[in-house]
Amino acid sequence: VAAGDTDASFSATAQGDDVFEGRESVTATITDAITNGIDLAITDGLSDIASADIVDDGSKLDPNDPDSPNADDDRPEVFIRTIKGNAVEGTPNNNQLIFEIDQTNPSTVDNEVLVTLDLGSVEIADIESIVYDDGAGNTTTKTGTDLTSFLNDLSTGLSLSLLASTSTVVPPKFTFNVKDDTIQEDTEALSLKVELAAGAQASLGTDEAFGDIRDQGRDKDDDELGDLPTISITPTVATAIEASDDNPTSVAATSAEFTVALSNLSDFTTNFTVALESGDPNAAELGNTGDVEAFQYLSGVDAESGEEIWSDVPTDGSLSIDPGVQELKLRVTPSSDTVYEDLENFKVVITEAAIGTDDLTITDGGSSEALAQIADNAAAAAGDNLGDLPTVSINASPAAVSEGDEGNGGVITYTVNLSNTSEYDTKVYIDLGGTATADDYSTAGLSSETIEDSTRYFVTVAAGDTDASFSATAQGD
Repeated sequence: VAAGDTDASFSATAQGDDVFEGRESVTATITDAITNGIDLAITDGLSDIASADIVDDGSKLDPNDPDSPNADDDRPEVFIRTIKGNAVEGTPNNNQLIFEIDQTNPSTVDNEVLVTLDLGSVEIADIESIVYDDGAGNTTTKTGTDLTSFLNDLSTGLSLSLLASTSTVVPPKFTFNVKDDTIQEDTEALSLKVELAAGAQASLGTDEAFGDIRDQGRDKDDDELGDLPTISITPTVATAIEASDDNPTSVAATSAEFTVALSNLSDFTTNFTVALESGDPNAAELGNTGDVEAFQYLSGVDAESGEEIWSDVPTDGSLSIDPGVQELKLRVTPSSDTVYEDLENFKVVITEAAIGTDDLTITDGGSSEALAQIADNAAAAAGDNLGDLPTVSINASPAAVSEGDEGNGGVITYTVNLSNTSEYDTKVYIDLGGTATADDYSTAGLSSETIEDSTRYFVTVAAGDTDASFSATAQGD
């Protein structure tokens, strides 16, 4: 302080930087004061210390003056960043989602944030592991039950710190490694959201980041058809048996059963078309009056009784497998008739199948058709298929004829009858006897065959017929 003056001054100029430091004080303390070699005392009521603040928190320079200008604001902006937002199953180096929690500039105080995961359409089973770097040099890999627990914590909100630093901030990082499964899925999306904890010395910028998981490609990287299933049909019960003709209500028909199966699950509806076709050899007769009573699919289960509900396959054969279901059951129930038949062959054929606009191919080693057969009902034992085997009888008409003159006698017609039709010709052997001798009549309509020097006579009932006849004409004498 110059002689004759009462004051002197010096200054301190704040140096701007991008580090948030909050309100910092600069103090000047009088350590000694000497005039003319004599120490001076501090003025009563005043201080030997003067203090002022350097402020970078955007607040009023004078909190008591509403018109005071605002200070520079170096408080960082906290945000979440997507490092990699698309993950593709089954593609090494491309099967990760990566997110970071960061701030725009360093801060000399820790900032607490809350990170919350919204799994969206993603399931825990879609994630193989999570690598978590907390920004403080600690990196952990979460798998198995630890993964499940960590995902649950993230879903309810995980607290973490952006650590104080005067240089580069190391941001906490989440790396989601997605699992390669065999389920055909639509693109699945998740998100991470960040919010500031109470008292955080920061503002909030981008608060949500998104990522999606896609199926791997099949024909090209981005067609997402790597898990597109194949389809096939197999018979699970290959023989259908007709109901008993004598008592169809007590001995019901048994159905041939089939399973249409996808090679793996799909999150989409699978549409396909089936057709009932005759097999070879000895083809079953199809259609309204044929060998099939019903062609059905398992449409559900009664909630109260637990009984299966079977519905008729539409006339155009169009069926579907619901999302998340891998198979559909079909059955063919035979008609009950009285025709004695051999095993009759038929097949159920998948004529086309698609998920959306993507056609399905037949499973490698599988088949687009399933073969089955219809058997006659049993007679004496299960599996003998003789329930429709006909019985045979014979009658004569009229019961008597006049012998007449030579060459002009009466004609007796003998009719052989089957109780029901057979799909085979039936040979009925006839032994002519009685008191009349061979000279008393002549026959017509009988066939003969010689076996081991023995001649046998027979009449044939043609397949599909129930009778055949021959005649004996009286020879007058």
